[in-house]
Amino acid sequence: MMDSPILTLGQTAELLHVHKSTLYRLIKDRTVRFPAWRIGSDWRVNREDLERWVERRQLPTTSV
Repeated sequence: MMDSPILTLGQTAELLHVHKSTLYRLIKDRTVRFPAWRIGSDWRVNREDLERWVERRQLPTTSV
C-alpha cells in the first residue's frame, strides 16, 4: 500500500523514518506548512506534495 498516492500518517512516518508524534508537531506548527489534511479524526498526506515538501527542505550541497 506504500505505492498509493495518498498516505496515512503512519505510512508517512515510516517513509520519513520519524515517529508519528514528530509529524503531529509539524502539522501543528503552521510555519512549517506540512502537506497534510484531516479526514474526520485521521490525517492524510499526498505523496507528491510530501516529496516536494522534502525537496524544498534539502540543504544545498557545497563543493569543497
